[in-house]
Amino acid sequence: MSRAASLPHQLPPSSPPRSTIKFNPDAGKIYICLKGTVYNVSAAANMYGPGGNYHLFAGRDASLALAKMSFEDQHLDNPDLSGISAVEMDQLEQWINKYKYEKEYPVVGKLSTPPARRPMTVEELAEFNGAGAVPEDRVDPPLYVGIKGKVYDVSYGGFDMYKPGTTYNIFAGKDSSRSLATMQFDEIKSRKIDDLTPEQLKTMDDWDIKFETKRFYPIVGDLTN
Repeated sequence: MSRAASLPHQLPPSSPPRSTIKFNPDAGKIYICLKGTVYNVSAAANMYGPGGNYHLFAGRDASLALAKMSFEDQHLDNPDLSGISAVEMDQLEQWINKYKYEKEYPVVGKLSTPPARRPMTVEELAEFNGAGAVPEDRVDPPLYVGIKGKVYDVSYGGFDMYKPGTTYNIFAGKDSSRSLATMQFDEIKSRKIDDLTPEQLKTMDDWDIKFETKRFYPIVGDLTN
């Protein structure tokens, strides 16, 4: 799939079992995922926007729900197609053909599932600096940033900001807690945080909150050392 030049390329699902596409790179855009492909259906905001008949499908992997033509939470929150019938699969393929060829909704990305959260050493963290190979199910290399003991994969929506060659790549593959707290790039080699001021600790907390609840970067690890 070709990249959309101005858009982040990977859209993470929210924590299981929900399959909501949390990340929305442009305000007002309406995205729907079908069988792993994410479509921009903003042109049909009257149908998929707030108040529209199909608004429940917006921001979700709607594959199972559309295959069954269901508005039930059990289908809206579950993208697993393994148990559907041949008739339901045919129904889903009709929707895909409609999106692709009849409506010609733009393809803006693919749904990629982050790896499971696991314990991680700083040595392991260092391997994920955005310069590695691209896994088969992704369009960008993994790019991890550590803060407050957590490891975030910022390639989900933030690759262009943290990729090699950018200013913020200095944080990639590192425990950046102290450096983000002090906003001093030359502090990146230190992991010491017990001497931070209350103001600096708050700054570090703010970054952590931003990563998790505003940017929706998935947490893929917990630093062990």
